Amino acid sequence: MAPKAFHRFRKLPIELRLRIWNLTMEPRVIKAKWENEVTDNDICQFYVLTAGPAPKALHACKESRDEAKRRYCFVKSQLPFTDRMKYHHKAWAQKSIWINFDIDALYFVNIPASNDFLSYMRRLSKKRTGGGNRNIKYIGFHASILDRLIIPRPGSPSRLSFFYRLVLDQPSLEKIIIMLDNSKFDDDKHPENYSLSRPNFLKNDRGGGRWGSKQVRQQMTLVFNKFFTNPIEEGQDVESFKNFKDNNPDWVLPAFIQLSITKKPKHDYAGDGLPLIQIPAKRAVPKPKPGKVFPSQLQTVATKAQASKAK
Repeated sequence: MAPKAFHRFRKLPIELRLRIWNLTMEPRVIKAKWENEVTDNDICQFYVLTAGPAPKALHACKESRDEAKRRYCFVKSQLPFTDRMKYHHKAWAQKSIWINFDIDALYFVNIPASNDFLSYMRRLSKKRTGGGNRNIKYIGFHASILDRLIIPRPGSPSRLSFFYRLVLDQPSLEKIIIMLDNSKFDDDKHPENYSLSRPNFLKNDRGGGRWGSKQVRQQMTLVFNKFFTNPIEEGQDVESFKNFKDNNPDWVLPAFIQLSITKKPKHDYAGDGLPLIQIPAKRAVPKPKPGKVFPSQLQTVATKAQASKAK
């Protein structure tokens, strides 16, 4: 039996109603996947952002939508890295999704060269270009990506220095998430089924899979634990970061954190998508109606008759 509608909701104080609408805005993991498109003149590089269905508060009623639009930004879901080509004739260039940067996290499952990535982030954060409005707070990278960046290249500067440029371009960043990801999130077409959580390992500190093992976690902790508070890298990017930090003493430095991503438990019954309240504890077996004989019963009667004749 479905729950009855609460018809007196409109009689609640406006402050309480708005509080309830805000509670319906749940954190989501926004998949950001880098793709290429070859044209006659150039190669277009862009990120595709997917998050599943729009948040419920955006289409429940006018009051919930007005409140949700105060929290959510309408962000380009397929944004090229540069604007040197005219992409307005592309149908996909007009697509957008709603993102609440106060609670949603951008998960970059792959990244191009650092300069291209920084260019994309700058375009995404601009209100008129990407819609981000310079308030991006949570971004994440797969542990395998960071593992490749940690390995030094002979004769080249550290590839980790691009993080200093990233936070200078995006001073609103609060958390950079190291995804200890062994899931199929990258290829799954339903990112809304996934959620973030703190790693839960055994007392002996074992487990976690390939990209969440003890060795990976220790390496990430060693490299990124005091990355911004005590920089050991060198170069112009680091010096610019230090100068900005000294000139802005109230700036809250972003932090690296390690999180796992897993599929949320789905309350689905036999693939019918029924809500939990409609799921029976045990599938009921239909009982025959009185006076009606089933073929199985006829076979049973015939078997008993043959057995009696044999005796």
